[in-house]
Amino acid sequence: MAMIRAFLSTVLIGALALVPGCASASGDDPQPATFTIYVRDHMNNEVIHTFHKEGFLNQDGGLTITYDELIGGNSGYANGFFAVREQGFGTVLGTSLGGGAANLDTTGATILDAYLLQANAGANYAGVLQDAYGGLVVPRHSLGERVDRDGQTGPDSVWITGLSNINGKLGYTGSIGLGGSDFGCGYGDCNGGDGYHDIAGLWIGVNAEKIGYDAAMIIRAISETGQFLTRSGNKVDFNSDAGKYALRAYMCFAD
Repeated sequence: MAMIRAFLSTVLIGALALVPGCASASGDDPQPATFTIYVRDHMNNEVIHTFHKEGFLNQDGGLTITYDELIGGNSGYANGFFAVREQGFGTVLGTSLGGGAANLDTTGATILDAYLLQANAGANYAGVLQDAYGGLVVPRHSLGERVDRDGQTGPDSVWITGLSNINGKLGYTGSIGLGGSDFGCGYGDCNGGDGYHDIAGLWIGVNAEKIGYDAAMIIRAISETGQFLTRSGNKVDFNSDAGKYALRAYMCFAD
């Protein structure tokens, strides 16, 4: 009888281990935690609201966040858009592109930053952010080098000015300039167009032979660099103020 009782006990314990929600000797049970969420304005990084919420660590869908929770009593933000990530531009845990809620894949971090997007009619967040899952094309703080293609060349000043303009639009979210090898920028045929951004080849180009004068080449350099950084194609005017809103939004949403 003792042997039978021991056998039945072993079978019962094994069966319980297979029942969802039961304790596991492996230690893989969801670990509850209180999360602190700092809600930030994506244009200036200022904290506009803070709240706490219960969830689970190291779980897919371990914490659900809604736009209504994030917005608090604030206004002037794009409805339903937000990104939640570990502090200091850490891992992106979840985003919402207008849906109003996100199930976060949590890690061991309990202090999180959530970014709300200042409303801007020209920023086209829905279009610019649809490829944010692809991540940053180059490091958040990147430096490029002058690389010409197709036998073309032109003045360095166009790229110095163009990259400086984009650098100002990036603000606290990142930086870009010359003096490194993270990407190339220069002059080339650009597939017959005025400009071109080759994400796979990490190159940004302007067609000097087609455009012909510096002021217009600078405008094109700014446009192509903005499209390059956001993977977005021609969805927003990066020479406008709206381009600043769009660039910072992408940098807040992408790893």
